[in-house]
Amino acid sequence: MKKILLLTSILLLSYACANKVNTATTTKETTATTAVNTDTINMDKNIDFDKLPNAVKDSLNRFPKYEEIIAGMVFKNDGTRTKNIVQFAAIDSLLITADVYTTNPKNPYILLCHQAGYSRGEYNNTVKELLLMGYNCVALDQRSGGKVNGIINETAKRAKEKGLTTEYLDAKEDIIAAIDFTHVLNGKNPITLVGSSYSATLVMLIANKNAKVKKVAAFSPGEYFQGVSIMQNLAGFDKPVYVTGTKEEVPKIKTMCKLISPSYLNVYEPKEAGTHGSKALWYSNQGYMGYWQSFKAFLKK
Repeated sequence: MKKILLLTSILLLSYACANKVNTATTTKETTATTAVNTDTINMDKNIDFDKLPNAVKDSLNRFPKYEEIIAGMVFKNDGTRTKNIVQFAAIDSLLITADVYTTNPKNPYILLCHQAGYSRGEYNNTVKELLLMGYNCVALDQRSGGKVNGIINETAKRAKEKGLTTEYLDAKEDIIAAIDFTHVLNGKNPITLVGSSYSATLVMLIANKNAKVKKVAAFSPGEYFQGVSIMQNLAGFDKPVYVTGTKEEVPKIKTMCKLISPSYLNVYEPKEAGTHGSKALWYSNQGYMGYWQSFKAFLKK
């Protein structure tokens, strides 16, 4: 009898665990979702859901669709700025935090990825200029990061609490999931993708051959990943890309991008010493006007 009771308890516990639902919140306490992607750096292939084992299907079904997050967001149509804090999941189920800034939900979307040690707060002021240009923005917290402009990186905090690795390359999962989310938010139209420092390199790798991304801006990309040749991985890059950095960084960036077709490559070299990463756009940094002029010109093409 004791054995039967023990067996019954184990079965009930297993059933409860299998049906546990993970939830997340937006500003309206909307639930989270997940993206289904391969584990490659520069490819984004959809998995055939029907061919997945039942256990994997059950795991993926814990997360609602991106549309359910979007349905819980606040939008205005009078041109005033709104900000929603949303959460969605990477393929490994880590919840990712992002800020969604809009003036009109019909405007095209730009996904903004931060540099090392930072958070989505890197773009607090940058988004103001982009909103005025007629873009909506998604500013992402990647799992490799920290704090900037008073904004704590919530994704990195969760990753550390879970004991997950938070190296630069680990953040690719977050960027891939954020591309999927922003793509749906953008009416399933291709988005513009922006990276800063280590994430500038990641966005170039991920965007290559990814139909959900139409153009890329990379502030201070570089050969940051041991054992990975960025130059070789960028061969055959298939969309417009804007690259820049400090005056010292630009020659190395040009070398790294030499296999990209000149018809796609847009390089800005500052007259001043310049600033590393997307901080080059901060009004507090020398030469910001030149960076903004060239960046805006690229976005308007």
